[in-house]
Amino acid sequence: MPKISVILPTFNRIDYLPQALESILAQQDADFEIIVSDNASTDGTEAYMQRYAADPRIRYSRNTSNIGMVGNWRKAIFELAQTEWFLLMSDDDYFTDPTYLRDASALIDAHQPTFVYAGGEVIDTVTGVATRMTPPFDGVVDGKQVFASRGTVAPQDIILCNMLFRRSDARRLGFLLNEHNLSTDSELYLKLAVEGPVGVIPRPVCVYRWHPGNLIKTVHKSPKLLRGNLEFLVLPYAHAKQLGVDQATLTAYRQNVQLPQQIEHTLKRLQQTDEALYQECLAFAERHVPEFMAKMRRRLRLKLIHRRLRSWLGLQRAQP
Repeated sequence: MPKISVILPTFNRIDYLPQALESILAQQDADFEIIVSDNASTDGTEAYMQRYAADPRIRYSRNTSNIGMVGNWRKAIFELAQTEWFLLMSDDDYFTDPTYLRDASALIDAHQPTFVYAGGEVIDTVTGVATRMTPPFDGVVDGKQVFASRGTVAPQDIILCNMLFRRSDARRLGFLLNEHNLSTDSELYLKLAVEGPVGVIPRPVCVYRWHPGNLIKTVHKSPKLLRGNLEFLVLPYAHAKQLGVDQATLTAYRQNVQLPQQIEHTLKRLQQTDEALYQECLAFAERHVPEFMAKMRRRLRLKLIHRRLRSWLGLQRAQP
């Protein structure tokens, strides 16, 4: 049995998929399988994958209907993958370092970290600008440092396509349970960071493409996604509190990600667009971070009163 499952979920990305797949196959001196989970593509992906039918490293699975991004990830990781360690690569990203899986595997064998991640590049496909993402750590570090650093690394803290996790940890910590949480990968790594050491390979090993089709760009347009995405910041903080993480680390995380402000911003948006989701989100926040909620509730109540008053005054002025 191979050591690492590289999960490659795809949907109608035939223009990008070959580069992603070939970059995985180019990995040297590493023991891995590739799971290509096709979410009912209609662009010729199935026909394209036939050329790899004889490669024992690749298993291709096609869903009969589209089960959503999170559903497709969940199926590939928990039903199709055979190994304990997995890496999830989006079909529009790719490796640039052919020795990354070898080095990550060696780090795992030597130190058994909670997870492994590396540096990379973020490419804006519209402007063509490439920006290096370099983790501020090297080797095996206290995971609480990684947790506290969230929100401090430009252009983004992590790149999904170079992160290796254990499937047992992912299942235990509720990875992919909420289909409306499109940042569930960040939630997983932040929870694991407070549980033990983290392995870091700071050199750039992959490319993350930033383009108009990135699903994460749709979060602000959907109340359900807005509510779901709040979990990736709140639940790791609640997990850290439950584990008794020191106040200095909690404070650094809270300040760096602007946690109270993020919660209030989401609640204000939901208050204006979806009353049921607003109430559910309010209960969620009070359950997990009650220390923030007393003053926030008063501000939200005043905001609602002001908005209703403005609406009433507008109606009064509109009357003849």
